[in-house]
Amino acid sequence: MLGLRSCIFQSDNIVQVADWYKIALDKEPYFQNDNYIWFDIWGYELGIFRRESSYLKLGNTVEVYWWVDDVKSELDRLIWFWATVKDLPTDVGSGIIMASIIDPFGNFFGIIHNPNFK
Repeated sequence: MLGLRSCIFQSDNIVQVADWYKIALDKEPYFQNDNYIWFDIWGYELGIFRRESSYLKLGNTVEVYWWVDDVKSELDRLIWFWATVKDLPTDVGSGIIMASIIDPFGNFFGIIHNPNFK
């Protein structure tokens, strides 16, 4: 693990959420498509991801991702320690690879590799 990298907020209206953060943080997103909006906040990433309303409940709208060099290897290592895969490694665009697990205690734990983010 190389450190905390990304915090992701989920919404069924990502444009509205991103518009609020543009004002609140006085920043423009560095990447945007129909499903993801990414901000560079002083060396860390804030992502706004589209999720359906039926998925969203108070307490499950924030995901934190840890920066890793190799998502597949790190995912395999975490599974070895009794983690359950939530999301398999996925390229979400521009070479950014993300995956996530649920730890043995029911907590979300995300990992990310973004070759474009220094």
